This record gives sequence, C-alpha cells and structure tokens, in this order.
Amino acid sequence: MKMNARTKPTLATVKSLADLKPAVEAKAETVTIREAELSTTTREGAQQWLEHNIRKARDGVFMAEEILTASLARELLERNDDNRRVSPSTVAEMVSCMKNGDFDSLNGETFKISVCGLLNDGQHRCHAKLESGVDFKARFIFGLPRESRKTLDQGKGRSTADYLSMDGVEAAGHIAPVALLLYYWRKLGNIAKPAGGSKSASLRPGRSQMAEFAQANLEQIKNSLHVVPRDGCAKLGGFPIIAFAHLVFAEKNFAAATDFIDRLVRGYELEERSPILVCRSRLMAGDRLKRHERFELILRAWNAWREKRQVASLQVLNRYPEIQK
Repeated sequence: MKMNARTKPTLATVKSLADLKPAVEAKAETVTIREAELSTTTREGAQQWLEHNIRKARDGVFMAEEILTASLARELLERNDDNRRVSPSTVAEMVSCMKNGDFDSLNGETFKISVCGLLNDGQHRCHAKLESGVDFKARFIFGLPRESRKTLDQGKGRSTADYLSMDGVEAAGHIAPVALLLYYWRKLGNIAKPAGGSKSASLRPGRSQMAEFAQANLEQIKNSLHVVPRDGCAKLGGFPIIAFAHLVFAEKNFAAATDFIDRLVRGYELEERSPILVCRSRLMAGDRLKRHERFELILRAWNAWREKRQVASLQVLNRYPEIQK
C-alpha cells in the first residue's frame, strides 16, 4: 500500500517499521519546532516554557537547561508559595558576584520545580537576577515532590577557608579572616563590619571571590602569620586583627612592625608611658570595643611609637590617622 503525506499508519496498514518512519519524523519535528518557539524573554513565553516542562515531568523527573531571563525569574517567583523568608544579605552577595562575573551558575546547583509546578529552590537566585540585570544559563529540575523542599540545604555551606583548603592552602582557617579585613581595608579604608541590610551586604564579597582575593595576597598574609605570636592575641582582640595590623604596618617597615606587634602581644620591655603599654592596657581592660575601634587604638599606638612619643592615654575618635613609616 502506498502512503501519501496525509495517510496515518494503522495496525492494518503497517507492514514494517519503515511504514512508521514518516509519522514519527513528523511528530519529532513538531515537538522540536514547538520547543524552539518557547522563548523565555517574554512573560507569555516563560509561562509556556514552564507549563510545557511541568507537563513533561508527569512522566518522571528530568533536567532542562535554559537562560534565566527577567521574565522567567518573575514567573518562578509567582510560583513560590510557602517558601522560606528571603535573606537580603544572601541576595546582595549574589548580586555582587553576578555583576563582578564571579557567579558560577553551572556549578551543580539547580532550580527545583515541584511536580505541582511550584518553585522548591532558587528564589534567592531569581531575586538576584532581577536586581543585577544579569542573564545566565541555569539548570532546572522538574517533577520533584513538593515536600522535598523541606530537606534542602541540610549540608554545611562552604566558607572562604573551605575554598582555600580545596586549593591546597595550608592554615586556611587563619588566612581567611585576615584576608577579609585586608579586603575591607583596601576597598573601604575601614575594617568595620558592614551593618545589616541589602546595601551594606552588597559590600561583602562572595566566598569564592574572597578566596580569590586571599590567593592574590597569600604571600603577604603568610608573612605576617609567620611572625605574629599566637599566644596572647585573644585578650587583645583576636589573632586575625593583630595579624592584620602587622600586615598593614609591615607595608611601611616589616622589621619595625614585627618588633611592635611582638611587644604588644608579649608585653615586655615597656616603659610606663609607652604607647604600646597604654594600648595593651586599654585593649585588655575588658571594654566592649568593636574590631575597628581596636585597630584604631593599635594604629594610634604605632604612630606614637614610631614618632618616639610617650602618651598618657589613647582615644577612639572613629577615624584613622595616616600610618607612619
């Protein structure tokens, strides 16, 4: 029997698998054309793309890859019922990474859509995409149970120290906090911890970005870590801030910075009105000083010591004087 283009094969007409080939190819072509026509750059297109994949997921869980556009992000957030509260600081950190080109959208983390078509995971990335204006390719898992969203994020998140350790950096736990202080110092001219809120959170670097910064300044940080005494730092404000102080003073004079910090931590050979002794006493007094205030006292003591001045007291004025050589 000869088949024309409109003839549909039936059990009576099919004599071989070859008879099915025209119909199968026509169906495949139709599906391909329909999927290709689903553009996510418009609201209607984003809705159609999602509905198409939600229906497809009725046959089982599968993954799709697509560009996260503004229209698609908004449509996903419209399907975000009963999810956890959005963290402005998390969104701000993602926005910073996206704008700086440090956001890895294909690192294995996926957008997860439930079998009923609701967003299980990915709301922070959607908000960050809308705030940053940066489109990126992402992977979407369709067909998951709605209840599975309650079992997400149960593992420990990676810290900057974890990223450094994975790159083979030793003493990463000591390097990371010093690197963070150095980052704030060079970017903001201050080491005060940014306050809450999305604006302040945008000043904080992402963990992977921070690891790259630490790597770029690794030799300088290690040089300070090697000479700063570990014992005795806790009562002065902690090892990271003392190591950071050594680092910035060492940029002026490494030998002098090492001598100054050693005397500050160990407390030896200090005269009554020595700026180092006055600073040490103030830091150990139990005052609830913030880290930037502690560094200001250390900096003022350094300047007085380099200028060979004796002091009766040191005051926190919430501004940093120029660092003396």
